[in-house]
Amino acid sequence: MRSKTRLAASLKTPRNLLELGHIFMKQIEIIARAVILCDGKILLCRQKTENYYFLPGGHVEFGESIEKALVRELKEETGANVKKSRFLGIVENQLGRGKNKHHEINFIYKVALRATTFKIIEDHIEFYWKDIAIFKQTSFLPLQLKKQLLSWMKRNLI
Repeated sequence: MRSKTRLAASLKTPRNLLELGHIFMKQIEIIARAVILCDGKILLCRQKTENYYFLPGGHVEFGESIEKALVRELKEETGANVKKSRFLGIVENQLGRGKNKHHEINFIYKVALRATTFKIIEDHIEFYWKDIAIFKQTSFLPLQLKKQLLSWMKRNLI
């Protein structure tokens, strides 16, 4: 009981609260991701050095709303402007071990862009329109998110 009191007392100073927040943010990443569909295809990203795909989007910055982070990330990556977005759900993902452990919480939005043609701004990422019919066979990470996307597709929620 005494150690809990000591921890609670030590958290009252702003410096300790900032340090505690910094520790947690190193371990858990908050990510906004977009499901963008057009003519039976889904927009996917791939880092040029990797062989798997993922949804466009990126990390939420401190003080930024998740939806604003998504709009910002799409603009930074493609120059595209979001016409509208609709929240779909949250998918948590944990992988790796020890110091390589990775923990992220993905906020997924269905997004309509003002235009379906765009330019790739970041040089380490490639974008592909993949046929939804073959998405199940596509190498996609995180796997939990792929399973959720397939479930939403099956139930016509996206």
